Amino acid sequence: MLKSYNQKDSITEEELLSDIDFIRDAGLFLRERDGIEEPLSAQDTYDKFMEHMRYQNVNEVTALRDLEYAQNADLEGKQRFARLIDVYDKTDTSFGGKMMFDYIQGVATAPSTYLGLATGGFGKAASVAGTQAAKVGLRTVLSKTMREATKTAGRRALAAGTVEATIGAGQAMSQEQVRVETGLQDKIDAGNVALTAGISGVTGGLLSFPVAKRAITKGKEADELYEAAQFAAAEKANKASEATARVLKENSQKDITRVQRGLNQLDPTKVAIGRKLKQDLQPGETMEAALGSDVFRNITAATLQVSKKLQLKKGERITEGITRLIKNGELDVKDIRNIMDEHNLTLDQFSLVYYAEMSEAGRTLAQASIVKRAVDPKLKSARDVVDGFVDDLDKLNEAGVSPLSGKEARRAVVDAERKHYIKDLDSLRLGLMTSQLATTMRNNINGGFRIGIDATTRAFDNVLNLRNPLDGTFDVAKYAFNPQEASVIRQIYTDAFPEEAAKLFREAADLSAVTSSETVLAKIGRKANFLNTASDNFFKSAVMAASLRRRLSDSGADLNDIIRKGEFNRIDTEIMQGAIDDAYEFTYQSNFKGNDKYSKVVRGFLNAHQDFPFLISTFMPFPRFIANQLKFIYQHAPLMSLANPLDQTNTSKKLARQMTGMAMLGTALAWRVKQGETNNWYEIKTNDGKIVDGRPVYGPFAPFMLAADLMYRGYNGTLPTSGSKYFRDASQALLGSTFRTGFGLYMLDQLWTDVGNQKTPKVIGEAVGNLINTYTLPLSVVKDFYAPFDPESRFIPETRTGEADEEVSFFKIIYETALARGTRALPDTAIGGYERPARSPFQTGPLKAVDSVEKQLFGMGKRPQKTLLQKEMARLNIDTYELYKRQPNDKLDMYIRQELSREDGALNLTDTLENVILGETYQNKNIPERRQELSVRVKKLVEKAKERATSRMEREAAEAGEPFTSLDLTAWERTPKNIKDIVQLLYEEKYGGGGSIIAERGNSIAVRGRDMNVLRWAVETANNEAVKTGGVAR
Repeated sequence: MLKSYNQKDSITEEELLSDIDFIRDAGLFLRERDGIEEPLSAQDTYDKFMEHMRYQNVNEVTALRDLEYAQNADLEGKQRFARLIDVYDKTDTSFGGKMMFDYIQGVATAPSTYLGLATGGFGKAASVAGTQAAKVGLRTVLSKTMREATKTAGRRALAAGTVEATIGAGQAMSQEQVRVETGLQDKIDAGNVALTAGISGVTGGLLSFPVAKRAITKGKEADELYEAAQFAAAEKANKASEATARVLKENSQKDITRVQRGLNQLDPTKVAIGRKLKQDLQPGETMEAALGSDVFRNITAATLQVSKKLQLKKGERITEGITRLIKNGELDVKDIRNIMDEHNLTLDQFSLVYYAEMSEAGRTLAQASIVKRAVDPKLKSARDVVDGFVDDLDKLNEAGVSPLSGKEARRAVVDAERKHYIKDLDSLRLGLMTSQLATTMRNNINGGFRIGIDATTRAFDNVLNLRNPLDGTFDVAKYAFNPQEASVIRQIYTDAFPEEAAKLFREAADLSAVTSSETVLAKIGRKANFLNTASDNFFKSAVMAASLRRRLSDSGADLNDIIRKGEFNRIDTEIMQGAIDDAYEFTYQSNFKGNDKYSKVVRGFLNAHQDFPFLISTFMPFPRFIANQLKFIYQHAPLMSLANPLDQTNTSKKLARQMTGMAMLGTALAWRVKQGETNNWYEIKTNDGKIVDGRPVYGPFAPFMLAADLMYRGYNGTLPTSGSKYFRDASQALLGSTFRTGFGLYMLDQLWTDVGNQKTPKVIGEAVGNLINTYTLPLSVVKDFYAPFDPESRFIPETRTGEADEEVSFFKIIYETALARGTRALPDTAIGGYERPARSPFQTGPLKAVDSVEKQLFGMGKRPQKTLLQKEMARLNIDTYELYKRQPNDKLDMYIRQELSREDGALNLTDTLENVILGETYQNKNIPERRQELSVRVKKLVEKAKERATSRMEREAAEAGEPFTSLDLTAWERTPKNIKDIVQLLYEEKYGGGGSIIAERGNSIAVRGRDMNVLRWAVETANNEAVKTGGVAR
């Protein structure tokens, strides 16, 4: 196995450059592993190989890819890699400029670098020193230096060191496994793993120290800002106490008692659950005990002042009075807010008045309804009165004097006792669907895109409004990179507006509990979604802080000055609400409160999604995200919103967004051109030739990528011949991930075909299976991280094996289909047995997951390098489903795919068509002729593969003693009912059949002097009858 360059204990660069065996081995490795196809000089080969191995030392992704390469390589490839690893260990032992540059690049592209940053340090930069220290013995020096760190920064550095030790151990495991796979070692060296982990931990802590120290400085500045706000709040509370005492002294005890009695009749527990403000309420049987006497007295005084201000009519409540005066234009809502501010009350605290009035009205009318309605039939019922309150509170919510909508108040006061287990079961499912690390990483990347879009739009808006182009342009980025200050602003906002903060920063932003009384199931869903929630709240904090700063700056005020003066809750309602709306919009969670048609339709759809669990969420799990995505596209698609006369958005704001949209389209076109003609609109080619599916990350930017592709294809003359391809692509681009996975994709691909083929049980099984699969999605994280260490588990399981086609029982078909589709996210292990691997007609061999760990780390899935056929299909803009359509019988389809992808098979589609494509005849054809040539060739190969697959199924049935195959069952199922009835009647009259053909499918009858199976006779007869009646033979 070893070559001459492996025989020495040490070897220099000059010796390797002159060694033909080394240059050949390294060149082949770089071609196979890194996809480098162009010829390299000896020096370039050496440099790129050393660069690769240095990356492996500090970049866990490279280490995992090398492990996958070693596992998949043939014997010659494994031995070659082993020789190269051996010589690298003897060569790269001293620091140098090129070496350090390679290590810096490797560190910068390692995901763990940014995990280390999260703990306050440079993170994976530790691996540079860690790996070299393992070679030259620097542990003593590092330990001595570490003791000099200061205590506070040291704790943060220790956290970073712990992270680094864990990552170092994982990376060392990957490197050791590579050595085992290539035959360089017999087993993993546990001592080397422990040594690398220890040194990575020590150096990680050391190198984390400077960043930790900087983080502490920023944290202190943020703490000082919060302390100033708290001091100002204490002064304000003292003044409010004095104002409350004065108001209570000016009012009669009768009026005071009336207000306090109404408040105390509320159940603190129900209100706390409904308002998600348990932390504000102390244990107590009454609201006064729960709130504390100071707050309770302040609410009482404010209520009396508002009543006086409103000049309420006899029997009129505050809710009705405010609504009446707002309708008549006789009340400035600032007057109400000023009264709240005088008594140091938040909107949430004052909203208890609304709760009390609704509760009292509903309770009083319910008790008296039977007697009074008997006397006066026109008297409103309790439900009518509560509905009236709901409408009034909605108006107050829109006016900014109530933090809750009418629907929320109803849930808290009226519906608190209802249980919603079905809804919670659906909430659990939705929470689990977005619980993967990959989902969070996609959101983070998309959030980074949005920060760039936000900065661009702000710059254009500044120019249009004659402001400094850089005024506030990078505010969101500033708060994103300085989260301490953003967190302080969030906390101050939470102190001032706890109800709104609870909604904005709730535990699962897009999965809020739809009931007042949440069950364990819904809580599990929210808790499982903690990574996604943390990501959402991170961006919301940055956007809200940036938006407040911008809006206040545009009006001549400074956010930090307002905070220091303790006047945060006096910020103009319009400015505050605008900042909140910006945070919701940035994370695609706007509530669509407008009166335009689109908002009304969306609200109706969202209500249906909430009120009818599983019905809509089965095919569209996250309609709020979809609606917000469509809104983003409308706002930024060039000329779209400008051309709409009904869009009342500020003109400069619309124009700024449109200008940003033009920039996005230009960027998308440049990116599309860079990817080249052998890739589809959503594909990204990596440096090693693998293909990344960008759709999960593109999100609302996907339509711009698709539009760029249309422009690119139009210029190249490869636009599709029909609109069906782009209808499918547009559905996926506009509707996000909903139609890329699960039942949504099945709807696009096969649903209507299965319905037309009378496969109702299979359709139900698909739906049930996809529902089950969503509950198991968190386990796919385990599957992806486990796969690199077990090659067999990397195979993608075949989920359509044909078992369901062999059943006739309605429920058994559902069970088999659901079982196959519902378990595909579960990890495959040797203990539980490996699933049958899936195959594609356009790829030789079984399908494997590629770089599965990277899918979780970066949020994007990968596929292997494209074959010549796949490149040609992309160049001609042909989708796979245009050349190969699934068979109605799943087993037949599986067998056909196996024939077309068999290694060295006579019908191997990839190999056969590669020879055609390289031929001179094909190369001389134009684009339409090439499309036709591929279509004809594929059709012929599929027909031959179908003949072989059919024969295989016949042979298997005969060996099992079965008189028919599942093909016969499928053919009978697809037969139109009217023809089935004719055949059934013939069977009964001519052969004396006593039951249905399906029930007697195993029997035989004498047909023209020979025995024939009943089911096969029925299929043959049905085909003949179809021809007679002008129908379609199955």
